Amino acid sequence: MLIVALAASGVVLFNTIRIAVYSRAEEIDVMMKVGATATYVAFPFVIQGFLLGLTGALAASAALGYSYFRAVACLKDMLPFLTFIESPRLLANLSLVLICCGTVVSLFASLIAVEKFIRKAAKPL
Repeated sequence: MLIVALAASGVVLFNTIRIAVYSRAEEIDVMMKVGATATYVAFPFVIQGFLLGLTGALAASAALGYSYFRAVACLKDMLPFLTFIESPRLLANLSLVLICCGTVVSLFASLIAVEKFIRKAAKPL
């Protein structure tokens, strides 16, 4: 399930960065023609992808923490004969994994999207 979610978020982020790159295609073309390096052109888009991934992962971690503790409290009232794991440490570790995976996937997705466009833009006529 985690792999499917990571793949889906990677595709969404890839398309978001690709749209941002295509919307600034003319700027990028001019920059490449006056001698900007591919790294200089790609860096803002990679940072944008990183920040989008980090923001999404932080929001998901906050929602996970809130919903987990609310669900456990509700289930304790409904099912008092069961014991539930209420470990803030487990939740913190899970949130850390979620944040790391989200940022890594976002970095790779933005790098791939920008690299594909720059490779096309750098081709001579």
